Amino acid sequence: KYVRASKQTTFISKNRASRIINDTKHHDFLKKFGWFFSSSANKSAQTFEREFALSVADIIVEDVHGLYESKPSSIIKLSQKREVRLR
Repeated sequence: KYVRASKQTTFISKNRASRIINDTKHHDFLKKFGWFFSSSANKSAQTFEREFALSVADIIVEDVHGLYESKPSSIIKLSQKREVRLR
């Protein structure tokens, strides 16, 4: 229940990362194309730079909002007995 109710959070369990999507447009897109891998669009500990993001990407999927910097999502590692906040 905790995982399903969390927003903007990635969970790592048994060395697999997953994120619950509640947005129907996002869900429909993923259902049509399958799973995706996404890396960071900025250099480690640096601010977002559009030119850098475009230069290192193989494929770019952009909606009407475009590419922009926002607050990073939380990352939580789950185990049988505890949870560890990584970011």
